[in-house]
Amino acid sequence: MSQISEEQVIDLSMNIIKDSKRRLLYWDQKGKKGYQINQKDIKWVKAYELSFVIGVLVFTLLQLFLITIVAFIGAVVVYFGISFYYERVYFKNKIPFKVHDKDLDLLNLPKVLKQKRTLEIYKFLFIILLGVLEVAKIANISWTSPIALLTYGFLLVLLIVRANTLWLAHKKYKNSLG
Repeated sequence: MSQISEEQVIDLSMNIIKDSKRRLLYWDQKGKKGYQINQKDIKWVKAYELSFVIGVLVFTLLQLFLITIVAFIGAVVVYFGISFYYERVYFKNKIPFKVHDKDLDLLNLPKVLKQKRTLEIYKFLFIILLGVLEVAKIANISWTSPIALLTYGFLLVLLIVRANTLWLAHKKYKNSLG
């Protein structure tokens, strides 16, 4: 296997494959389907892959101006809206494409799995940073107030989900090494 560039590793960590015929393919892990994409599609596919981060950013920004429950609902709507759009509209216009096992094996290279693990670490740390900011923001509010309980409940759920995803990515990376 020839050396792959850092840019290719980043693309592969987001399930964007350049196959042996130099075509760009997106591998949908959920649906176990491949789609041929164009160069201009890459930024949109990356936005789909980072929909969790976008949702948390929306929560953070909305919470600066609105009450917590509205910010939470806004973040959930954005996250599921992005997922719905890509799964039901964007990829519906793309023709499913057969991705060969040889090309799928690129997704399991140690460098790629390490990049995926690193991305999960960043997402996990992002949630911790958000938690620290929220603690500072509502430090003068009672811990039993509905706003505090909702905020910390939301952060706890995010933390558990991200910790589990990070653990799975780490385990997959360690298994690929030997």
